[in-house]
Amino acid sequence: MIFIIPIILGAALTIAGVGVAAGADGVSKMEEAKKIGKSTQERYEQMQPQPFHPWSR
Repeated sequence: MIFIIPIILGAALTIAGVGVAAGADGVSKMEEAKKIGKSTQERYEQMQPQPFHPWSR
C-alpha cells in the first residue's frame, strides 16, 4: 500500500503538468487568433467604399 502512494502522486503531477502545458499552448493560440482577427478586421474596414461628399474636401 505504501508503494502505491508515490505512483499515484507521480501520475497526478504528470497529468497536472500536461494540463498546464496544454493551457499555456491554448493561451498562445488564442493570442495569435486575436492578432489575425484584428488584422483582418482592419483590412476589411480599409476596403469598404468611403462615402463621397463634395462638401467634405
